[in-house]
Amino acid sequence: MSAGPPQPMRRAPERRARTLPRRTLAKPQPGPAPASQPPGPDRHLDLFAELDPAECEAFLARCTRQHFSAGTNIFSQGEPYTKSHLIHSGVVRTYYVAPSGKEITIAYWPEGTLVGGPNVFKERRPHIWSAQAATDVVTEQIKGQDLEALTMRIPRLAHYLIDSLTFKLSWVSVLLQTFGTQSVRGRVAHLLLQLADRYGVQQGEGTLIAHRFSHEEIARMVGATRSWVTLSLKEFKNQGIIATRGRDLVILSTAGLLATAQDRKNRRAKR
Repeated sequence: MSAGPPQPMRRAPERRARTLPRRTLAKPQPGPAPASQPPGPDRHLDLFAELDPAECEAFLARCTRQHFSAGTNIFSQGEPYTKSHLIHSGVVRTYYVAPSGKEITIAYWPEGTLVGGPNVFKERRPHIWSAQAATDVVTEQIKGQDLEALTMRIPRLAHYLIDSLTFKLSWVSVLLQTFGTQSVRGRVAHLLLQLADRYGVQQGEGTLIAHRFSHEEIARMVGATRSWVTLSLKEFKNQGIIATRGRDLVILSTAGLLATAQDRKNRRAKR
C-alpha cells in the first residue's frame, strides 16, 4: 500500500477533568439524527445516554481527552490496539483498505459512539480497519484493560458494549451481503434505503436524507467508482425515484428503490 499524504499533527492528550458533559444529564429524544450527523449507529447506542451520571463519572475518570483535526487518522488498520475512543464531539469515519489499495467506507459515527477494535479489551491486537476524523473531533480515550475492569463493575456498560458490537456486526454483514450479491445500481438503491430508514426526515413529498454526501462519499460506501454512482443517481432521478435540491437528496419512492434492490439481487443470484 502506498504511503498517503502526511497527516496533521495530533494534539497531546490531556487529563479529563472529572465533570460530566452537559448532554449526559438527559437522554436524547427519539427521532432522526440531526442533519450534522452522517449515517452511523442508532441513537440508542449513545453511551452518554446509556449510563447514569455516577456511572459516567466513573467511566470518564479513566479517560484522557484527545483532539483530532479533520482528516487525521485516529487509528490505522494494522496498528496494535491500545485504546478505544468515545466520541465526545464531531464525526468519525471508519474504513477498510484492501491489499489492492481500494478503500471502502464502513460507516460514519456520531458523538456518543465508542470506536476501536473491534476487540475492545485485549490490547496489542491489530486494528482490522482505520478510523479518521471526518470533522474536527474530540474523543475520550480509554485503555482496553480499564474498559474491561469497568465492564465487570457496571452492568449498563457491559450491556452497551454488547448492543454496540451487535449493531456493528449487523451493519458489516449487510455491507458484505450487498457487495456480494448486487450490482452498483442495486447497491446504491440499498444504501439509500438504509439511510432513509435510520436517518431520514419525513417531508411532504418524500424523505430527506439528513446529511449532504458527495458522489465520491457514496461511492466509497458502496465500493464503486464516482462515475457509476453519478450514473445510478441520474437514472433514479429520471425515473422519479429521487429528487435533488442543490446538494440535498430526497427519496420520492421507497418502493422504487426497493424494487431496484430486489431485482438486481435476484438477477445476480441466477447467474
